[in-house]
Amino acid sequence: MSLSSLNTWYKKLTQFTGSVQVYGKFKGNIKAETVNIGESGLFNGLLVVDSLIVYGKVLGEVKCNKLILNKTGSVSAKVKYSHIEVQSGAILTGDLLRKVE
Repeated sequence: MSLSSLNTWYKKLTQFTGSVQVYGKFKGNIKAETVNIGESGLFNGLLVVDSLIVYGKVLGEVKCNKLILNKTGSVSAKVKYSHIEVQSGAILTGDLLRKVE
């Protein structure tokens, strides 16, 4: 599923099976296996995912097993994670809590 409108705020609680690509603006909650926030993507809300790959901007709260924050990405959120990768140049601010398995 691709959410690609650049000038629209989606406002709802949404659950997906599989992968979600966010290239536009999304305000709300997403539950999915994998979410990819593109460079033009802006997410504001709650993300509950297995894998989160960020090239754009994430605000709010993230609950994930794996977070990959690329050099163009920015996450300003409360983040609960098992595994995290942050590339040089990325911005990561907020509360970080590593889940112990």
